[in-house]
Amino acid sequence: MKRILLTTALLFTYILTFGQELKFYNEFFFPVEHKKKSNPFFFSKTKETETKIEEIFYTLSDTTLIRKRVFEKGKDGNAISESITKFNSFGDITFEITRNLQTGFTVSKELNSEGNTIFQKVFTGNLIHDEVYFDENGNEIEKISEQLPEPHLGQIGWNTYIAQNIRVPKEVRYSKKVTRINMSFFINESGEIEDIEVLYPEEIHPALANVAYNLVKNYPEKWSPYVLNGEIKKREIIVPIVFNILGIVNRN
Repeated sequence: MKRILLTTALLFTYILTFGQELKFYNEFFFPVEHKKKSNPFFFSKTKETETKIEEIFYTLSDTTLIRKRVFEKGKDGNAISESITKFNSFGDITFEITRNLQTGFTVSKELNSEGNTIFQKVFTGNLIHDEVYFDENGNEIEKISEQLPEPHLGQIGWNTYIAQNIRVPKEVRYSKKVTRINMSFFINESGEIEDIEVLYPEEIHPALANVAYNLVKNYPEKWSPYVLNGEIKKREIIVPIVFNILGIVNRN
């Protein structure tokens, strides 16, 4: 009860401070109403100028800064790029990604606790242009040997797991279209999945996002970890979850 009262008091303080209505989001950062049944995880405040829109996200439980999203505007006022910055519980930047909304050209960076870039990837859609690891001093690590992460029994094993467990939620059962959801997650040094996220959730129906998220979360096996020059490292994985509404039989 004390936690509920504290959260309510904090939100009221934010409303008074920023003089605006707050937005609420579920665990996939999809907009929801501030109701118990909507199960909001985060709230945000937005600031808009002539050149950009900045939205800052906080946890609903204790108002911890969790991420920032910025849309840069073109001369016509429309958004031309999107950048997302993620923070840890201490307020340190852990991840940055910038996407050109017109071309899809994307640059992502993973940072250490000192604020230095330790991994950078440049890609467009599923096409990777460049991937670079850096040491603690910011020097590029030469890629002599590399072993990419793999699920149990390889890609065939992963595809079999998805095919056997995917479900079409009733909310979209009659949409009659193919929906592709790109899932981002990290394989840690022990081969475990962590930091699962639905990419661009605002473009996805929340019921589908929930199914895709749980498919990744409930994967029962470990992956083989990423190995660079004989050293095991944490590695981001992006995989598509495809819902063919016409081709999938619901098994509810």
